[in-house]
Amino acid sequence: TANAAKVQENETALQTANAAKADIETKLTTANAQLVTITAERDGLTTANATLTTANAAHTTEVTALRTGVLNLAEKKGAITPAERESFATRLSTANTAAATLAELLTRKAMHTAPVEINGNRVDLSTANARASALEGAVAKRMKDDVCDRDTAFARVQADPAFAPLFATMADPTKKAA
Repeated sequence: TANAAKVQENETALQTANAAKADIETKLTTANAQLVTITAERDGLTTANATLTTANAAHTTEVTALRTGVLNLAEKKGAITPAERESFATRLSTANTAAATLAELLTRKAMHTAPVEINGNRVDLSTANARASALEGAVAKRMKDDVCDRDTAFARVQADPAFAPLFATMADPTKKAA
């Protein structure tokens, strides 16, 4: 009888343990199913992230190409000089200044930025420094060749039709020299 009570007690403990085990197994099955779902969602998000990263890289490349194209056209049109290009590239690459920069480029008057040929030499007239340098070089050469003073050499350079594009651009940098 004491043994029978002990057996009964052990059977009750065993049933309780089996019920707890069944409950844990149910919870484990549920957790495994949730893990499978979460893993699938994670894999889907990883794939979506990779797709978006690739698309972002492609868009970045396209935007860079467009920016470069805008700057090339602006420079070719004469709206900017080669010296201004880096500044405009920076302004175009900043989201809060890009629209204003594009608007400025659209409304800028064209300057003469293409080099011209004077006496067989290509001369850059795109900046005031380049024009001044070209003029000083021409005057110095004329002083040496004609053995004359600076004022006389300047007057001769100014009267020389070959230098007409230089003086036209110096008078109004927004007009292209003939």
